[in-house]
Amino acid sequence: MNHRASALSFLLCIAPAAAQDDCPMQTTQHVAANITYGPPQTCGGFTYQIGNLQLSTLRDACPLFVVYTPPHDFAVPSANRTMVDVVTQMPITKVTFRCVTEWLLILPIGSKCVADRTFVVGQVPQLVTRPCPPIAPSARP
Repeated sequence: MNHRASALSFLLCIAPAAAQDDCPMQTTQHVAANITYGPPQTCGGFTYQIGNLQLSTLRDACPLFVVYTPPHDFAVPSANRTMVDVVTQMPITKVTFRCVTEWLLILPIGSKCVADRTFVVGQVPQLVTRPCPPIAPSARP
């Protein structure tokens, strides 16, 4: 029984003396920019009949919105003693669109798709990989 107690106390004394490595072992992975288009709204064009003459134009699709996510990074596991730090945050931008009718006096002659509002809907990080600090041996009390 004495030998077990001695071995246990030896392990309890040695364990705190071992250096603690707080390195997360991470690196960055790059993600390319992305553009996402919302559903289309019917924009442009008309059909108008004057006697035997029919005037018409084609209808174009105008997206309700477009979301732009800039190139960014995310952390992934690494076999190296590295960590990631945030360098900056990049905005994810959403632009809404609307159809504007074009007139010739009182006749609608078409419409065009125009940007209506632009706003930030989120952020993505730009990261950098750095080496972890060296492992410092723990001091015994």
